[in-house]
Amino acid sequence: SGAVYGTTPLHELSAEVLATVHKEVPSVAVLPQSSLVDALIATGLASSKTDARKLITAGSVSVQGTTVESPDSLLDESHFTGGIALLRKGKHTALLSIEK
Repeated sequence: SGAVYGTTPLHELSAEVLATVHKEVPSVAVLPQSSLVDALIATGLASSKTDARKLITAGSVSVQGTTVESPDSLLDESHFTGGIALLRKGKHTALLSIEK
């Protein structure tokens, strides 16, 4: 899907396509205001807090297609579309976070 690989924003997808993306992409539940570092670890995109911080500092992490610049970033409600947020590491890894 274009959303998974960064070519289509989630807010432009139909409910049917969002449901398909949700089935195809592994997901983990996170709360708004969760640390992005903790979310990376919970999704398996990072093996440790140090690894997560290095990935963010290197510009390898994006939320909803926007590169994250600070390791201190928090996930807030603006990151979620229809209760989901696309969290990516690099160009080929994508996981959905589902708001609790």
